[in-house]
Amino acid sequence: MKQAWAAGILILMLTAASQAFGQASDAAAATTAPATGDYDKIQVEAGLFKGGLDGTIESLTEGAKIVLFSSKDPSKRLPISANEIRFTWPAGGDPTNMILTGRVVVDHPQIHVKSEKADWDMVKGILTFTGDPIIKTPQGQEVRGQRIAVNMTDNTFQVYGVVIPEMQLRGAGFGAAAAADPSLLREADVLDWVGLLNGVRAEAAAPPSPGKQVVAQLDQSAQKMITSVPVETLVENKAGLIKQINKVLASPKFYDKAAWNGKQLDKQTQDLLAKTDLAGADLTRANRGLLESAYPGMIAPRKPVAQ
Repeated sequence: MKQAWAAGILILMLTAASQAFGQASDAAAATTAPATGDYDKIQVEAGLFKGGLDGTIESLTEGAKIVLFSSKDPSKRLPISANEIRFTWPAGGDPTNMILTGRVVVDHPQIHVKSEKADWDMVKGILTFTGDPIIKTPQGQEVRGQRIAVNMTDNTFQVYGVVIPEMQLRGAGFGAAAAADPSLLREADVLDWVGLLNGVRAEAAAPPSPGKQVVAQLDQSAQKMITSVPVETLVENKAGLIKQINKVLASPKFYDKAAWNGKQLDKQTQDLLAKTDLAGADLTRANRGLLESAYPGMIAPRKPVAQ
């Protein structure tokens, strides 16, 4: 009975917190509303939750996970995890600051960031990472620095004390993934959206299969979206789906031999899979070939590579 009562209180608090996160009073909206872009809702998971009955959150500890998402665009989600997350959240107002410590991971739709500490000024919209921060782009490129500051309102970032192990000079770009790597998908590359999504969904719970491998590369929120949201609704947000699929194409864990048993792979894909330490453009090209073989006729063939 005590556990059920506590769970009920927690649900009440999280519902209030979600509403408080997205709603500012008219008097304060111009000066203190959180600069979080379109993100106006929050999901919470933690070993220990401390907050107020008014919907404010003080801290999440013992392993904290939150997901910020947009009521305007359900596919737009921002998963964040850390050992501990603490908020500055005035009663009756909006959160103004978020401090994350210990194994911080932020899975932004365009970049993946890891660090030991992060400080999000939610008024200015600046998320600052310290403690050996690393940014990884959709192309798999790593950028390290002493301090990394991400502007969450205009999707730009600055790196102080930058170290880039290797960077492509031509066609390189941190946001335009498809321009930097022609094997990554554009919206026009998907010839049959409904067929592709239905194919992935049908295989998602049937290991081993390409569909299960697709879903396995996604974060938990995206997995739930792909497998439960009506296909007709998903297709309305092709840009968001392309970002998720390109994450799959950049994943070194996508290929599983048993999953493609019986699938006809072209010679180029076979040759790429035979390589050791497959990475970068070769990795995305191999994964694109795997996706094309799994769902023939639904994705435009890759352009041939000049020899």
